[in-house]
Amino acid sequence: MEDSIRRLALAELDPDRLRRLVGEGEPLFVERKEATPKEGLGPTVASFANTLGGWLLLGVADDGGLRGWREHGRSDLQDHLRHVLRREVDPLPPFSARSIELEDQPIGVVRVIESVDTPHIARRTGALYIREPGGKRPISDTARSSSWRAAARRPSSVLSTGTRQWVSWTAPWRHRPTCPRTRSVRPRALCPWPWSGSSGRLH
Repeated sequence: MEDSIRRLALAELDPDRLRRLVGEGEPLFVERKEATPKEGLGPTVASFANTLGGWLLLGVADDGGLRGWREHGRSDLQDHLRHVLRREVDPLPPFSARSIELEDQPIGVVRVIESVDTPHIARRTGALYIREPGGKRPISDTARSSSWRAAARRPSSVLSTGTRQWVSWTAPWRHRPTCPRTRSVRPRALCPWPWSGSSGRLH
């Protein structure tokens, strides 16, 4: 079933398929949200985009109960979420969204596509999330550092926009100096070369 969920397009989703999607629980490709969490929707959407894509069902409780999603008011759900996610994730993940009536409740359905412009970073915390069965998980600094080392061996021209700008919007690092070798903004902890002094010179 997970493979068919991954291949399903939003345009193909009718009430019957949505009902089955709700009944799937929260495997690798599905997340349910009754309301917007304190951290926002950005980390969940980013985790799907950073992994294999997936479905975010808005207005559905953890037990599968249908509560309805009306937070976007009369505005188009796609436009509303685009505005919200631009503030929460950098860069904006690829997604499509629409509202579908199910048992007289409007359910917000968000189809997040596996991104080629990874990583997508949660702006509020600077965290990088990936998706696992049952929820999202932040990547450790060690794993992020390893990814940077691998990326640093490639020419800048082949790096994704998200990788080049990995830390440009993360609040704790925004005013750190530019790496003197790659000219990219990155914290010392993620730089593959040793730094010296506040100017960012190499040893």
